[in-house]
Amino acid sequence: MEKDSSHPPKHDGGDIKKTALDNNSFNFMQVGRFALYGFMIAPVIHTWYSFLDKRFPLPAGVSTGIAAATEVSSSIKHINTNGFWNKLKRMNLQSLNAVIKRVAVDQIMFAPVGVGSFFIIISVLEGRNINEIKGKIDEAYLPALKANYTVWPLVQFINFRFLPLKYRVPFVSSVAPNHTRMNNSLLSEIKFSIQKYELKGRRVNSVYFGGLALPSTFNEILETISQECYLPIDAEITMEGNPTSTESTTLTEFLSTGINRISLGLQSLNSKDLKLLGRDHSVNEGIKALEMAKRIFGDQNTALEMASDHISLYELTVKAGTPIYNEVKLGKYTIPNSDIMADMYETTIQVTKEFGFEQYEVSNFERKGKYSKHNFGYWSGLDYLGAHGRIYDPLIGTRIRTYNILHPEEWMTQCEEIKHGLRKSTQMSMKDIKEELVLFGLRTKIGIPCSRFKLYSNNEQELEQFLNMEKVNNYVQDGFLIWDNKLNENSENDILSEFREELKDGRLRPTEKGLAVIDEIIPRILN
Repeated sequence: MEKDSSHPPKHDGGDIKKTALDNNSFNFMQVGRFALYGFMIAPVIHTWYSFLDKRFPLPAGVSTGIAAATEVSSSIKHINTNGFWNKLKRMNLQSLNAVIKRVAVDQIMFAPVGVGSFFIIISVLEGRNINEIKGKIDEAYLPALKANYTVWPLVQFINFRFLPLKYRVPFVSSVAPNHTRMNNSLLSEIKFSIQKYELKGRRVNSVYFGGLALPSTFNEILETISQECYLPIDAEITMEGNPTSTESTTLTEFLSTGINRISLGLQSLNSKDLKLLGRDHSVNEGIKALEMAKRIFGDQNTALEMASDHISLYELTVKAGTPIYNEVKLGKYTIPNSDIMADMYETTIQVTKEFGFEQYEVSNFERKGKYSKHNFGYWSGLDYLGAHGRIYDPLIGTRIRTYNILHPEEWMTQCEEIKHGLRKSTQMSMKDIKEELVLFGLRTKIGIPCSRFKLYSNNEQELEQFLNMEKVNNYVQDGFLIWDNKLNENSENDILSEFREELKDGRLRPTEKGLAVIDEIIPRILN
């Protein structure tokens, strides 16, 4: 999440100290506690499932396990004999009714007890006292129970309908309790970070969910942010998704959580290219996902990241270990040389212009003013806080980079123990902060406002003093860079209008020609 620029970073040290936490060791004690909990609770769950089977039996002739999956196919052979079709329909309705009753009773009676017993038993095994156990339940019980009801009804339906009794406990053990633990760990880390970096009450301009999760997860995270910070009604709330993971009902649920922007990743709209890249969606699925997202989110007048108002286009990066990397190495495919890549880039700029898009960053294009506020916050040097099971990288106050434990199980374990999954942290130098501002700023059409650079330099250095002005002036003369403070007065939606005050003192920005080669220019103008 990004923070409002009205709270600029302070570089005087503040209360944030440089720390280095290296905790990569596997927590055998915690794993042992969960294993012991499993041994204790498994017989209880098995007995409960046995009771449900007896209380709500499936009709005679209805199987579970592999037989259940073959019932319908095997019955087709007899579909016209002895009224088998009518019998099969009655059996299916009766079995469905029995399974629904099992799920309902399980979730109404056993789930509240099961969630509570989990926290109590684990807390006792951890050696907590009564007050600590009570505090843990007060903090985590209701969120965990809410998360349970978004996952377990479907899980238990599958469990009760298709798995024999002897396999049901192992099945639920493979699902629980990682979903709830992941949710609670994320919430714990967000709260910890807000407290540690003194973000209570700060304005949050945007929240970006980098992956499709359950709507309840998004709800809880947004509620937590709203309680701890100021999340305005017009904040940009983005969800990243893939074409194969988007369904109409699912997208509608996400819309109700507050998501107002969806970013769909389409690597290509060519079937052969998708196959080459190893993508698990088809061209038709991609187009269908775009249309569905536009229909659901477009009705809300939100900033939908799709070709109707925003598009991000990147060059293909061939990474080691991928199928296409091996094909290139074997000579089956050839990577275009720099001249061809430059021609492709120029063509991209031309085609997007023809469709009414305006380039506002090296690889990003928008129209109707619907640029990505979240990404632009990164490029503008605003504060941001990241919480994730794999990466954690806040740049707050004194600009501290932090890194999380990579292994999800170890990350969750540490979050449960000390409220965060931090592995280490390093404080950025003032030079690194300034270079980052130049690096990201010059990749956008706004460039680097002189007032912003001075502010981030703690009012100790001007932009001209930091850069190699001889080379800057050469690029200005050659038409690659320009100093100006001009705004597009005729466009209400222009990105520049939001930075009107900041640009009064001038800025250094790339021209259209310069933006195409800006990655070569930046290293040369940095002293």
